[in-house]
Amino acid sequence: MNKTNRKTHLFEVDQTARAIRRNTPRTVKQTYTVQELTGEKIKRHHEYETTVENCENCEMRQVLAEAAKSFSSTIEFYKSEYGGKKPHDEAVKEALQHHEYRRSYVEGLSIHEITWGQISAVGELDTEDGVRLWSRVRMATDDE
Repeated sequence: MNKTNRKTHLFEVDQTARAIRRNTPRTVKQTYTVQELTGEKIKRHHEYETTVENCENCEMRQVLAEAAKSFSSTIEFYKSEYGGKKPHDEAVKEALQHHEYRRSYVEGLSIHEITWGQISAVGELDTEDGVRLWSRVRMATDDE
């Protein structure tokens, strides 16, 4: 590696390489675990191809999947010993209240303080707003 290609910052990103990666079609495989009301957990597998034409939809799908994981984790926390060992229905109510609280202060946060929890909370009311919030975070990190 010559001196002209060396990184000058710890987390520097090669923007050209990133743009190429984002526009290169690839296969994405996802596995979802769904818990039925009976308590049985079912795994569902999904696979799709990314293309330049559907790149925006693919990113939205990933953002929504991460937001859903965040919400599910919040529910699981309230069902755990640390969260009070609440039954599922009460854990969902607590998670929804927690999302309401997160939405109440997300506008006052800097980009660096925004977590998947806040993105999930905002996206719960309006998916497009949640994706826009993610885009702001992504663009800020790209700029940095």
